[in-house]
Amino acid sequence: MESARIRARHSSGSGVSSILQPVNGVRDAMRRKGKAPRNHARDNIRAMRDQQRMNRAAREEEERRRDAGFKMKRFQNVSSRVDRSGAPKEESSGASPPRPKKEFLRKGSKLGAECLPKPKPFRRNGPRKAAVPKATEKALIAPRSQTNFLDANAREIIHAAPVRRDSAPEESKHKDFGAVPAYLQKRKAMQAEEEAYRIATAPDPDCPPGMMLMPEEERLETLRVLQATLDDVKGQLQRLPLTIETPSQIRRQNALEAKFKEVEDAVKIFSRPKVFVRDD
Repeated sequence: MESARIRARHSSGSGVSSILQPVNGVRDAMRRKGKAPRNHARDNIRAMRDQQRMNRAAREEEERRRDAGFKMKRFQNVSSRVDRSGAPKEESSGASPPRPKKEFLRKGSKLGAECLPKPKPFRRNGPRKAAVPKATEKALIAPRSQTNFLDANAREIIHAAPVRRDSAPEESKHKDFGAVPAYLQKRKAMQAEEEAYRIATAPDPDCPPGMMLMPEEERLETLRVLQATLDDVKGQLQRLPLTIETPSQIRRQNALEAKFKEVEDAVKIFSRPKVFVRDD
């Protein structure tokens, strides 16, 4: 007792007691003052369970109302016409009489067999089929032949007389038999003309861009004129004196030689089979 009293005296608000026994939170301080701290976790669990119980009761009440069905307020206390046994209650004297019960056959009853017609014996209209042979019976099979049908057929074909075919009578032929019809000849001629025109008007693959092929008649006419000019210039050169000393003679000789060279080159160009000129 004395030790407890001393301990309590030392622990009463002194700094030494707070150092020796520090307070561990508010709950520890409440315990030291003799108060029991509240268990909030337990209270929360109890509150959740109470709420679950209330929700379950509300759901059950809602299900009972839904199963009961809708009923107007003025008919809430009115009982149904059908009692628990399922038989309708007696109505007023003005109602129609109850319907008589229908009697049905029960399972296992033999009363229905008396109402059915008696079965008739089966009779076959057509002839009866032959019976299927039994396993112990042996069918009559003809003896197997030893004939070699391949050799027999070959000998028969070899010794057979050749078949003579009568020549078919010659068919009557008209006067133009075997000749090409006139419309085909006309069509071939038209096709040949079209092909010749296409070849004549087709652009030359050797023609450079911006140029055109000179017609053959124009080329020959130009070549004839150039050849005549070349012969004329050549004659003028031959008629010059052997000794050329004066300046006028020298100029004339040079001009004739230049013209001869130019015309000679032109003759070489227009002597080719194809001559291309500028397409203006």
